[in-house]
Amino acid sequence: MKTQILRINPFDTFFFRDGKPFSMGDETWADGVFPPAPSVIYGALRSLWLSQQEHGFSDENIEASERLVIKGVFLEFNTDIALPTPIDVIKDKSDKKTKPDTFTLSPIANKIISNINFEKIAIQQEIEYIEEFEGSFLPFFEYENYLTGNVNQLQVNADFLVDESKVGIGRQFGTRTTRQSSLYRVDMKRFKRNNISIIVECAGLDFSGNTLAKFGAEGKASAISIINDSQYTEIISPDSFEDNHFKLCIATPTIFKNHGWLPEWIDPITLRGNYNGLKLQLQTAVLGKPISIGGFNMKTTKHVKKGPKTMYKAVPVGSVYHFKLLEGNMEQVKATFHYQSISEHKAHEGFGITYVSK
Repeated sequence: MKTQILRINPFDTFFFRDGKPFSMGDETWADGVFPPAPSVIYGALRSLWLSQQEHGFSDENIEASERLVIKGVFLEFNTDIALPTPIDVIKDKSDKKTKPDTFTLSPIANKIISNINFEKIAIQQEIEYIEEFEGSFLPFFEYENYLTGNVNQLQVNADFLVDESKVGIGRQFGTRTTRQSSLYRVDMKRFKRNNISIIVECAGLDFSGNTLAKFGAEGKASAISIINDSQYTEIISPDSFEDNHFKLCIATPTIFKNHGWLPEWIDPITLRGNYNGLKLQLQTAVLGKPISIGGFNMKTTKHVKKGPKTMYKAVPVGSVYHFKLLEGNMEQVKATFHYQSISEHKAHEGFGITYVSK
């Protein structure tokens, strides 16, 4: 399957909605999220490909466009590719000059009461008030430092978006006059600098040359170009691990069949599971708040009906799972999980991409 790496450069502001319902008059504020869910990019690229075909949005072309597979979504600063900062990278809230650190694993004490049978707890005992690097990104070389356990010198990039909120009011369809109780405000964003881009690695469809595409909730124009470097998005996994322990770092939202945080292949009582021949023990997890993933089908086909898509609860970007390998070897672990999807829904849309860390 041919793989292509695309660079997306918005010309203007952009807006990616969260999963909450929004209707003018009931909710006057539409919240935006960044980075966008992989399904947003998946839909935009399918629409772009369809617009380039001879018969456009025919049923045959729509069915063919389902071959698209999103393999990775990244941010680019100048020429530095970046990924969202894992949420177990923390700082001292009372000291803005402190170096980044991570949680350490400790046995669960008797005073901790939980209905989850974790062996260990992720905790930072030396810092009283901790804070995450929310909404930030790590350049590739820093992300590789994180994967190998070298976190004290991480340079986190959190200053790349500008808020440009937009206020509007709905209008009557026939007369185009303003509609009562239809005032709204939208959380628009803009990249601070011109050298920031969204990078997508995809396969299944052949995109040609430099072109333009609609991107985001308001269909603003973006430039799409092709990167002719097959290793541009490659992140090297660690060489060695300690006592068969490793972490899985979630780089894109992940949807599990039980609509919760636990994969279907892990027993909820013993927290043990088998995955592609590997026997694993989940020791603990560091999770963010679940996010809602929805969408809208724009056309009825033989596979789907026009209308809202099923709403899913997803594990957010940056979440981390700590595992102990019980059977298998670490090379199998890296081949199975590193830059692979573990999402149990919508894996082909780019959900559930993970990286293996010490």
